[in-house]
This record gives sequence, C-alpha cells and structure tokens, in this order.
Amino acid sequence: MLEALGVDGMSSDEEVRTQEGKNYFILVSKWRAPVLGPWLRIFDSLYLRHRNREAHGDQRGCLPRRRIVSAKQSTSQKFVPSLPINAYRVDWLEQQLDVPNIVHPAAPQQYTHDSQISEYVLSPLTIFPQTLRDRLKVGHGPIPFTAQLIALIRYAGVEQLS
Repeated sequence: MLEALGVDGMSSDEEVRTQEGKNYFILVSKWRAPVLGPWLRIFDSLYLRHRNREAHGDQRGCLPRRRIVSAKQSTSQKFVPSLPINAYRVDWLEQQLDVPNIVHPAAPQQYTHDSQISEYVLSPLTIFPQTLRDRLKVGHGPIPFTAQLIALIRYAGVEQLS
C-alpha cells in the first residue's frame, strides 16, 4: 500500500515561522481517508527514529522535519487512482462523477501495523531486537531503511517480531 500511494499519495505541509523556530503543519489531502494519516505517521516515526538513533549507514541529506497534525486541507487536486476504496474519503468519492472509470477503486483493506511496531514507535526506550536486525541484513551490508520497513511489515504479517 505504501508503494501504491507513492509521492502523490503523501501529504504536504505548510511552514509557519514562530519565535521558537519553524513549524511544519500537515495539510490534509482532500481525497485521502482519515484512517491513512495515523497509519502513515507510523512510517514517518520509524524513519525519524532510525535517522536519530542509528550511527551507521548513509546520513546524507536533511534530517526529517517534525510535522504537526492539523485540520488544514491541501489545495492540490491530484489523487492516486486504483487504491482500496477505503483509502478515499467518502465525501470526496461522492463528489466524483465517474468513480469506477476515473478513480478505479480496489477492494478495501485494513490499515494496521503489527502491535510490536506500534509499541516500538510509541516507546522512547525500545529498540528493534538484534535477531530482527540480523534478519533484515542482505548481502554484505544492511539494506536501505525504506526497504527494511517494507520487509519488516511483510515479515510481521508472517511471523512474530520477537
């Protein structure tokens, strides 16, 4: 699902400068169902924790910025077709003229994460078990973190993370 959403399925943000510095407020996509926001923020949190905790690996590029949840809507008219029907806002779907031929919705799916992934993100002190880290190594070095996340999610669906 993460791959199906692609770049166009991700939320944008709005920079607001304050005396404390810059804040980035998430702009909600008009078409995206509310259930996707928290589901995607787990991935954001995993990536942020990885960048902040891991001393090894490629650390080039800007650190991810912390984003603040808001009720502001994006003005973008773009949407991602062919997603599960429950990935779209009901009110947005009702406004579309030809949903089957333009939106191409697929069968609904659940947007959940393995409980250990959620626990890891919510707990400030936990880390991935070493056995899990070992299982996510490929070839002569670690695979890129995005690929690790996808492998972790797929792995969690088959076995326990412990």
